[in-house]
Amino acid sequence: KQIHPTMFHHHLFPNRNFTDEKEAAMILRDITLPEDIIMSFYEIQPEYEGKTLAEIAALEHKTSAKMLIELIARIESFEKKNNRSCREGIMAKAMNDSDMQKLLSWPYTSICSDGSNSGKHPRGYGAFTRVLNRYVKETKTLKWEEAIHKMTGLAASQMAISRRGLLKKGFYADLVLINPETVKDQATIKEAQKRSTGIEIVWVNGIPVYKNNKSTGAYPGKILSRQ
Repeated sequence: KQIHPTMFHHHLFPNRNFTDEKEAAMILRDITLPEDIIMSFYEIQPEYEGKTLAEIAALEHKTSAKMLIELIARIESFEKKNNRSCREGIMAKAMNDSDMQKLLSWPYTSICSDGSNSGKHPRGYGAFTRVLNRYVKETKTLKWEEAIHKMTGLAASQMAISRRGLLKKGFYADLVLINPETVKDQATIKEAQKRSTGIEIVWVNGIPVYKNNKSTGAYPGKILSRQ
């Protein structure tokens, strides 16, 4: 299973009925298990961050379905009382690996990530290296050139970003030197900012920004827009 980031209100409840314990039970049976829902942020009770729904339910001596409903109710109460959004989020292991392989094999699928280097989700440090290790080296779902194209040229083309994503005269020199023997994601839920192996050098606009397993301190990049 793959880790999928979400918030309680947005994805888990298809009918948006956050008070229906039967629907909560269905979610925890058919969509994802209580053991596979990890609290990444929970401003109301920070001590629950990093724990699974099953662990939180055990602490409060409730069923997992009832606990899910109550966690959401606490969020709604907090937001009503404070007149602002509550900082909350979960990571749910709800994606099937065979589905991932089918999706990645589709010619029009590009590979990207909305992760950040300050978050608690391993995607921020391991999204692309996971694809290269898991779906190129291990499962052979993609060839090297297919995976790299989906991360670079195809993505730039689909986003209408010009002069990026290809090794071509007149294009910006955004490059990554990869060791195919050692490239692998290392980030986990508990160590979300653990660096991947096998990334030797990263250039942005021709200037090295990552080398010898650390940042060079250079910031030659710029915000890109459709052109």
